[in-house]
This record gives sequence, C-alpha cells and structure tokens, in this order.
Amino acid sequence: MILTAITLLVLVALSLAADSRFRAYDLLPMQFGPTGGVGWSAPRALALSFMPVLSALMMIPAVFLTDDPSVIPIMAIGCLVGHLLHLGLIARHLRR
Repeated sequence: MILTAITLLVLVALSLAADSRFRAYDLLPMQFGPTGGVGWSAPRALALSFMPVLSALMMIPAVFLTDDPSVIPIMAIGCLVGHLLHLGLIARHLRR
C-alpha cells in the first residue's frame, strides 16, 4: 500500500509541475500518431490528471485483490514511465 501511495503522490507532483510549465496552453495533446502528429487534445486539467486518476483506479484495487505482491511494483513502474512519456511528448510537441 505504501508503494501505491508514493507512486500516486509522485504522479500528482509531476502533473502539478507540468501544469505550471504548460500554463499558457488551454489544450494539451492526448494522442500522438507515429509521425508525431496529434490525434486529439484535452483541456489542460483533464490531460494532466488522466494518468494519476487512471493509476489510482488500477493500483488501489490491485493492492487488495491480488495474491501476487510483485504486481504492484510492475504497475507502479508502468504508470510512472507512461506519465513521463506523455509529459515528454507534450513538451516536445509544444516546442515545435
């Protein structure tokens, strides 16, 4: 449970930092094509809260429902890498 809480706190902290960095943009990209084009965008608050909320919806039940505790670190790493990738792609797109 502690790893889940730490992961969620880190995801929220990353989103808050990104919010101040991307404050000038009302919409942020949510989907990127293979060539780097944006498929669709979402309001900044939704775009930055998507991964922390999705991670909470996956990880909190997993803590209580799984018999294999090794699943939680794998989920934590996947959520962190996914969020960092999304934030990096947003930053790269906005620099263009």
